[in-house]
Amino acid sequence: MSIAIENERMLELCFEGHRWYDLIRRGRITEV
Repeated sequence: MSIAIENERMLELCFEGHRWYDLIRRGRITEV
């Protein structure tokens, strides 16, 4: 479920710079 939410946020907010902070917040920045 959380992956679906992340994907939806990525699509809706991709031009607003939220993706970077979402990755940091979830601890997934090392996977990029």
